[in-house]
Amino acid sequence: MGKMRQIFWAACLILAMLVACLNLFYFGFENTKKRDCDGGNMKSCHDLGFAYYNEIERVKKDTVLALKYLQKACDNKYAQSCQYLGDIHVTADPQNGMNYYGLACNNNLSDSCYTLGLLYMNGIMKNLSKSFLYFKDLCAKDYKDSCFNIALIHARYDTPSDIRNYKKALSIFDELCNKNDYAACYRAGWVYYDNDMDEPVNATEPINYFKKSCEGGYVYGCHSIDMHKQELRQLEENQKMCDDGSAEHCDKAAYAYMRGKTIQRNLNKAIQYYSKACDEYGNGKSCKYAYDAYGQYDLINKMKYAKKACSKNIYEACINVGNLYLHIYEHSLNYRMVYLTNPNILPKDPQKALEYFKKAYENGLDDGYYQTGMAYYREKSVRNLKLAAKYFKIVCDKNNGYACYYLSEVYKDINDISNAMIYAKKGCDLNNKNSCQQYEWLEKKLNN
Repeated sequence: MGKMRQIFWAACLILAMLVACLNLFYFGFENTKKRDCDGGNMKSCHDLGFAYYNEIERVKKDTVLALKYLQKACDNKYAQSCQYLGDIHVTADPQNGMNYYGLACNNNLSDSCYTLGLLYMNGIMKNLSKSFLYFKDLCAKDYKDSCFNIALIHARYDTPSDIRNYKKALSIFDELCNKNDYAACYRAGWVYYDNDMDEPVNATEPINYFKKSCEGGYVYGCHSIDMHKQELRQLEENQKMCDDGSAEHCDKAAYAYMRGKTIQRNLNKAIQYYSKACDEYGNGKSCKYAYDAYGQYDLINKMKYAKKACSKNIYEACINVGNLYLHIYEHSLNYRMVYLTNPNILPKDPQKALEYFKKAYENGLDDGYYQTGMAYYREKSVRNLKLAAKYFKIVCDKNNGYACYYLSEVYKDINDISNAMIYAKKGCDLNNKNSCQQYEWLEKKLNN
């Protein structure tokens, strides 16, 4: 009997030990991390939150507890938790996610700074200036791909003008290419082709960049070599057929130089072929293209080719002629510099502008009505609010929100608040923001 009792108690002891082991196996991680987290160990808080969120370490998934522990660690400047909260939130709530990445970045987590740079470069809340600053700091620390991304931003067409710098982009790509970054070799070739640079920094022939990229195994470099060869053949063919009298092929040759893809961009060459098609072959569209190709400093040639295009029934060019007569482009710094240095280079003539706008609207171009309204509204020498209202109404009735806004402005100027509100409301309904602001202002004025 005594021996049986001993066996029984031995079995109980073994069972108790098994239960204790099982508790430690299943619940030891959770309890240990909780204890350490409560004691101020933020890594334990992070590990526990991560486990709850991902259902690992035999911890049951609990999103509420996961966010609680991750937030606690983030609040106590544990950068990895802030970054992980950013990962959790960024898709559903980009601003909140980016705020968490910002906290992690401020706590010296370079991965989060890099993520912010990418999000500001390509994400919903795009801001290339902010993206540039993040990558600039990281590039100084030799952080992965940051210098490459700085070059991408320098070379983008939508980059703010104070940051856009094709030569700097090419210089960075060239330096990376020399370190056998074959994607950078490929980009260097395209920066050279895409932009009108007289002396690119450290540049050899762009085809050499593509060749090095291709030989390094970067397949897009190989594709670019093929495209380059193909476009050279097409350009030669278009030039030959242009010389044989084909205006269409003159335009194609000009476009190749305007576009700057695999053929280096050359505006002078583009103008040469567009003007040949216009002057020698009488092609109206080519005259309009020549107008577009001439820079903002050459107003005389812009006017010359806009008039030629208009005379050949390219009615958008008639609008261009009218706007040049009104000096409508004076808001541009380049145009303003031309007028300041030579104020008589293109005399202002609202009456002639109206003649060209009339030709446009008589031939079905609604913008002619709109520009006529603008001339009668803005130009002192021909100012006539009644006529401005007439022309604005024509295009407002065709659901042009801008015209509705200016029609509202005319009625406001003659103190007809009722009609001003009607057309401001219509412009707002057509998604014209100025009209919405106008309507709110008029409503407050009426109620006061």
